[in-house]
Amino acid sequence: MIESPMALKKEDGEKIMYKALNVSKEVFVARPNRFVPSCVWLKGLLDREYLGNIMLVQANVFLSKDLSHYGKNLWRGTKNMDGGTIFSQVNPFIDTIYWMFGDIVNIKTNFKDYLHRNITDFEDTGVIQFDLVTGGIGSINFTTAVWDKDIEGSLTVLAERGSVKLSGMMMEKVDYAHIKDYTSPLLNKTHAKEYIFCRSDIIQNAIDSLKRRIPPANHALEGTKIVEMIRKIYE
Repeated sequence: MIESPMALKKEDGEKIMYKALNVSKEVFVARPNRFVPSCVWLKGLLDREYLGNIMLVQANVFLSKDLSHYGKNLWRGTKNMDGGTIFSQVNPFIDTIYWMFGDIVNIKTNFKDYLHRNITDFEDTGVIQFDLVTGGIGSINFTTAVWDKDIEGSLTVLAERGSVKLSGMMMEKVDYAHIKDYTSPLLNKTHAKEYIFCRSDIIQNAIDSLKRRIPPANHALEGTKIVEMIRKIYE
């Protein structure tokens, strides 16, 4: 089990997979968002096509990461080992978008480094715009330069037959849901377990998939795809 992201280069992820095949082992990449109840609920709506055609997807990742964060480990904030803000902080949201909506194309970006010039090698603020291969457009707005404390990690979906917003820090609350011919859950009641406790769900999913009880939600094959997507964004 590897923490996400599994690598900073697609080639390194492929090397891991090649080695795993050679020694007949399975590799998993931890993706906590795939076990957050509100995210699972939205994924179910999309799979059952309750929302119809997707028009717009927007993720906001507004965090406060200062020297107390980047100074804890020598690798944090370095281009070679940390990779950048998208690898270290935004990648769970990119994985969620891929999991729910599929791949992205026609990527446009605007990155700035406002408050972290002296403590990191990369951007602290950015906007990513893209088209969804399956239809619709999307954007991710992110920053690690929020003053004093984190604001949100949210996801908004506007579609043909409804609108949904997941809010909180890891999209753990259903903040808004208005969907044609569908009775929505109680707003702000679909809370995730504490972030750390999602780890037990991740481990259990790996165990159950190894025992052939269920398909894996964390297999590393998709982990290499997320790395590829982030590289495309940076390039």
